[in-house]
Amino acid sequence: MAVPFRKREAEGRKNISELRACDKGGMIFQPLPGVYERVHQIDFASLHPSSSYNLSPETIEHPGQNGFLSTVLSGQLNLRIETKRLKKTDQDHAGIESVLKWMLITCFGYTGYRNAEFGRIQVHERITEISMELLVQIKELAEDTGFRVLHGIVDCLWVIGELIADFKEAVEREWMLGRWPSTAGWAG
Repeated sequence: MAVPFRKREAEGRKNISELRACDKGGMIFQPLPGVYERVHQIDFASLHPSSSYNLSPETIEHPGQNGFLSTVLSGQLNLRIETKRLKKTDQDHAGIESVLKWMLITCFGYTGYRNAEFGRIQVHERITEISMELLVQIKELAEDTGFRVLHGIVDCLWVIGELIADFKEAVEREWMLGRWPSTAGWAG
């Protein structure tokens, strides 16, 4: 795979309206103050959608081709999911999982850096947009399944309710239909 040596196009200018429309940052649902029991944390490991949605600088105008960024990150993402699973039984994997997590976060941030050699602000904006849309959909599904949403931030939701298995099943069904990334962690 060839990686462009020099970035050919700089970030274009945007007026305030355009910036507000495309650069909203990560989604956060205001936490509900209080002390709660039976709280479940739904953590979508690396909701970073570049792999699952093939987002990359060269796929913005040519979505049919395989993207450099998603190709490179898919191996790291899969390794992170595996080490996250393994650290539940062997803490030796915790450090590796943490390093992979921060590598993926850094790669996401780099896509929005104006002087990045292979970054592109449109990729960063689209990743953020997709993540926001997914978190809203997950929140709505939680509420439709009878859960009360206590808090949400970027790729994690905290809900309170009884039948977590029903919610897990609903989320997994969406994943199997290819609508959402797989959940990587559930904590109760």
